[in-house]
Amino acid sequence: MAVAMNAEEAHLSCGIEQSGAWLPRGACLNVFKASKHLLQDHERLTFCWNTQVI
Repeated sequence: MAVAMNAEEAHLSCGIEQSGAWLPRGACLNVFKASKHLLQDHERLTFCWNTQVI
């Protein structure tokens, strides 16, 4: 499971000073690419990019 870490937390955890969603073995997940790939057009899904939900 990926864990969101700021640069300092990532540096302490795996030695790489970069914010992101990190996997337990030190790999970083590109959330933008993963979500864009997974949220392809689908007849039963609706999404609005850059929209704040209150």
